[in-house]
Amino acid sequence: MLKDYYRILGVAETATAEDIKAAYRAQAMKWHPDRNPDKDTTNQMKDVNEAYSILSNPQSRLRYDKEYQFFRYAYSGTQQDQSDKAEDNDYNIHDENLKTDVENARKAAEEYVREFYSSLKKDTSNAVKGAWHGAKPYIVAAIIMTVIGLIIFLASTDAGSTSSYKEPEVQLPSMIQEESAPVQGWTVYNGGDAFQISVPATVELRNENDAYSQALHNLNPTQNDGNIIFQQKGLSEQREDAYGKYCRIMIQYLKGSYGDFMKSTEKEDLNFEWKALFDELVEGCIGPASRLMGGYTYKWTVINGANCIQIDYKRTGSNFDSSIPVICRIAIFQNNNEMVKIILSYREKEADLWKADFEKVFKSFRWI
Repeated sequence: MLKDYYRILGVAETATAEDIKAAYRAQAMKWHPDRNPDKDTTNQMKDVNEAYSILSNPQSRLRYDKEYQFFRYAYSGTQQDQSDKAEDNDYNIHDENLKTDVENARKAAEEYVREFYSSLKKDTSNAVKGAWHGAKPYIVAAIIMTVIGLIIFLASTDAGSTSSYKEPEVQLPSMIQEESAPVQGWTVYNGGDAFQISVPATVELRNENDAYSQALHNLNPTQNDGNIIFQQKGLSEQREDAYGKYCRIMIQYLKGSYGDFMKSTEKEDLNFEWKALFDELVEGCIGPASRLMGGYTYKWTVINGANCIQIDYKRTGSNFDSSIPVICRIAIFQNNNEMVKIILSYREKEADLWKADFEKVFKSFRWI
């Protein structure tokens, strides 16, 4: 059987890569369970992810397009006939490489949707099976962009249609160390020409070439791609004393077009649509090997003249270890054509080491 991926995403065969991303995001939001409380959208979610994984990859899309012409000829009856047969047909794929593409995409989509629904139901016994690790990186990246897309959607409601715009890009601006800092012993970093943040001497900027990063890369080549990371001092050298502590400051920077995000001085009511976004965002930040402990809080706060969405929660340690709770904060700063997401976390039992300083880190953020 060959599915009509263009029909599933609602795009033409001539759709650009940007069109396909936008259509995927729209379909993912359309079939999200939070928007369909009285309907089982599992199959639709699988189809949308399967379609995106094929059409977003240039090589698999090229193979699919060639086969698609034969497929359309085989079902060249009425439009209704095509629609029905696209759902359930006996078409045999000729290209063996495409067969492999489709099978891999189907498995990855099933794994993602199964893990996604498990997390919604708080079914941690299924989460530990590691479906996220088996999913294709481009599917995981697409889901991250869905969350970002929802932020854009919510921020642009008054501006009319949001179906046509350039997709914001996750970027890694060079972290440039400044010569002076407002707090003695601290270091000020400029994130390119976009933002500035200060950090204490007890943390270090992760270097992709250091021993710890290489060890992580050997376990998972896509580990923390797209993030600027500060960690406890000495971890880069894999010092034993550093392994006895835990803290992270993770920064993700996105650059889009003007009007994609809210202005830094703007804010709006954090209604149920925002709440649905926060649910997904917190769940994604927690990951498959931890769980939320209690609920979470969210509010607007002002940092150096910029409005910020602040989300605070507590999660278990790795492998659902509730004996070592981790205190977490997500901070979302928007600035018209750019956005910064910061996650600050540390072990609750080490609050005396990190709490006061991490509050200062949070309050040091400023747009340049």
